[in-house]
Amino acid sequence: MDPKASVILCGYNQKEYLVCAIESVLGQTCRDFELILIDNGSTDGSSKLLMAYEGRPNIRIFAFPENAPLTKRYNDALRMAEGEFICFLNADDYLLPRKLERQIEAFKALGADYAMVYSPVKFINVLNGKEWIGETIKSSGSILRDLFDDFFT
Repeated sequence: MDPKASVILCGYNQKEYLVCAIESVLGQTCRDFELILIDNGSTDGSSKLLMAYEGRPNIRIFAFPENAPLTKRYNDALRMAEGEFICFLNADDYLLPRKLERQIEAFKALGADYAMVYSPVKFINVLNGKEWIGETIKSSGSILRDLFDDFFT
């Protein structure tokens, strides 16, 4: 049976954050997921760190020898993903424990014509410990134009 969610975690020279990011996925309350770990040609030992997770049944590891645009790596991973839902995670980010559970619940409550759910992001400055919630677009329905406008302005 395919997993309910595929979490695609991609990183490049972010070794110091990798364990936190990976463990945040492994600690999800939703247990029906696969974790696709992508090392994007890191030179800081990230791929060696990823190998500590090798052999776990819900984890697949892909260490690319060269760095490529993040969009290429995400597309590579999308072709490998087996989940009904996709979650992208950068190696210097982490998921709150109920993230997958809550987003899958949100999809179940929506019609089949919905393709995406999103939420605010909590930022943490690692230098001074300051935390804040980022702005999000206030749209629903057909939001592609709003996403592009928000991202590019």
